[in-house]
Amino acid sequence: MFEPIIAKQPPANFFTQTIEDCLIYLSNAHDSANWEWPAVNVQMFDTQITKSLGMQLHNGSPFTEKQSHIGLRLVKKYKSLLKEAGFDADKIYDEKIFKNPFRVIDKTRALYINGDTVVCKSNFIPDLVNSFKKRKSNPYHSGDYNADDKTWAFSLNEDNVEFLCDAVKGKKFTIEDPIQTCFEKIKHIKKQALDFDKFYPHLDIKDNKYYIKNSPIDIEINQTDNVREAIFDARRYGITIFSDAVVDSIQDKTSLDRIMYESHSNWATAQSTISKEATLDIIKSTKTTVIMVSSYAPDDLIDWMEILDKNNIDTCVAFRFKKNPDTNKMIKDYKMNSYNPNCNVIIINEKIPKTFLQDSINPDLILVNLSTPPGHYKTQIWLDSKSLIVYTSGTKSIKDKHHGVL
Repeated sequence: MFEPIIAKQPPANFFTQTIEDCLIYLSNAHDSANWEWPAVNVQMFDTQITKSLGMQLHNGSPFTEKQSHIGLRLVKKYKSLLKEAGFDADKIYDEKIFKNPFRVIDKTRALYINGDTVVCKSNFIPDLVNSFKKRKSNPYHSGDYNADDKTWAFSLNEDNVEFLCDAVKGKKFTIEDPIQTCFEKIKHIKKQALDFDKFYPHLDIKDNKYYIKNSPIDIEINQTDNVREAIFDARRYGITIFSDAVVDSIQDKTSLDRIMYESHSNWATAQSTISKEATLDIIKSTKTTVIMVSSYAPDDLIDWMEILDKNNIDTCVAFRFKKNPDTNKMIKDYKMNSYNPNCNVIIINEKIPKTFLQDSINPDLILVNLSTPPGHYKTQIWLDSKSLIVYTSGTKSIKDKHHGVL
């Protein structure tokens, strides 16, 4: 038979005679599950700070020097309560007895480059942190926070360099020379006339070699005979301008190729649909293309699998039909049943798989093969954060967006 654990009085030496343990006691942050403790009630306007400091200390984080003065004030104020609990409050206060050395807050404020990221290291600055959090919607702009060393890391691109340098202006940050130089070049370019050939970073070709012209940072473009691959490689670095020489070198150019070198991130067709065969040259030029099909239209998926298999394009299907075992069997027969984030093509339905978020899938291209826009809000948020989307079933799918029309 189960017998409940009966709380008992703690040992006399449970608390040490220190300022820290006085605060832990006053905040009720001590272990009340296994011991009988009297409820400790401080005055209402001391409750929040007492609880905050008590939990901090109970979780193993020492006082800062500034917090130690608050601790001393609270010990002095509640001496009578502490004495009732067995603390020698007079001695603790008079001799300022602390358990641990004070925690020193790292006040370093710096912007520096680490690999392919721009790192912002600083103590907590509320308006700065809030501005960082607002950039989460776009993967090219969002930063990752490291709690261990109190840093934010952003992808090394011009938008982030400009944003960070503007954000820390007037806040006494040390900015590494390459970042400052890049920032100065960005400001200089923006002051000039809109002549991208002279000032704006763009993909160009010279002596059959692709390179980024006017880039304030070094970007290596993979050399290839496929101009479409070079364009997508540049787009991964945030480059969205391409010289006439690059555009003119696209062989067997179609209207669909405009999605690569024109400025829109969302596209739709003025026709009823875009043929699947017409997308193959572009799909082959990407590292990852996501195709979104309806979970209620197995024929559409079957058509895609047949075409992709015929053209030897590495493909996986990241969903299954609940009531269509025949189509599920076809997925297996086409050997597209094993999910692999490195596949050239990943086919999904209206809902974003959890594995996408875990693997940080960031496709070069998304083909949305749906008659109506996806209704799931997480899918909408995910699509809004991507750089190139083609709605293949007409402009009605994106009537509320600024978009290009094919």
